[in-house]
Amino acid sequence: MFPPMSSRRIRSWLLTGFGMLMVGYFVAHTFSGDRGLFALMQLQTNVQNAQDFLQQLRTQNDWRHDRLKALRAEGADPDLVDELTRRQLNLVKPNEVIVILPPRTPDSAPPQN
Repeated sequence: MFPPMSSRRIRSWLLTGFGMLMVGYFVAHTFSGDRGLFALMQLQTNVQNAQDFLQQLRTQNDWRHDRLKALRAEGADPDLVDELTRRQLNLVKPNEVIVILPPRTPDSAPPQN
């Protein structure tokens, strides 16, 4: 069959095999686990989604801030005050026709200059 191996050759094979196992272990953990590359890619995706959501919130906040500025007493927009008063008090003039539109979202709001 096989010729007998010397103890030196056996030790060499064992050390090589052990080294390969260690390298395989570290390579596997580089990609998997809580701190691996796959987890890093998932975290980067989560960060990008959070940044997109933050941008939407900032846009919505700016839109609401502009609308609130139009309601301030020193420069109140009469049309906006009239609209809010009619909506909250359910007031209608005798000759008016009511058209109910879906509420405006910040994405569909016209740009403010």
